Amino acid sequence: MVQLWSSGAARLFGDAKGEALTKSHKDQNMNNQAIIGADPFGKIQLWNAGAEQLFGYTAAQVIGQPLDLVIPEQYRATHHKCFDAAMAGSFAKLENEPFDLPVNVRGNVIAVRGVLTLLRDPKKNVIGAMAVLTLPE
Repeated sequence: MVQLWSSGAARLFGDAKGEALTKSHKDQNMNNQAIIGADPFGKIQLWNAGAEQLFGYTAAQVIGQPLDLVIPEQYRATHHKCFDAAMAGSFAKLENEPFDLPVNVRGNVIAVRGVLTLLRDPKKNVIGAMAVLTLPE
C-alpha cells in the first residue's frame, strides 16, 4: 500500500514532495479515512487502505481509472462540471469545507462526510484534487 501511495504521490507532486507526503501518510493514523487523489483529468492517482476498505477495490485496481468509478451515475454530470471548473479556475466552492458526498459503494449510493482539497504545485497551479472521506461506522 505504501508503495502505491508513494508512486501516486510522486506522479502528482514530483519525487521530493511525493516522498514527504508518503512519510506524512505513514506517520499519521488514517485508519478511519478513505483518501482519494486524482490528477487534473479525473484519473485516480492516490488510493489509501481506507479507500480500499470503503469501496472494496485495491489501489492496483483503481490507479489510473476515472473518478466515475466512485461517483454515482446520477451525479456524474454535475461532478464533471464542477471538477473541470476547479481544474481550470483553481477554485472549488466546497474546498476545505466538510460536506456529505454521495459515493458509489459496492453498488449502493451512500453519503459519506468528506473534505475536498485542490492540489497545487509551488506556483499555485492546480495539479489535481484530493478527497478525504470519513469511513461510516
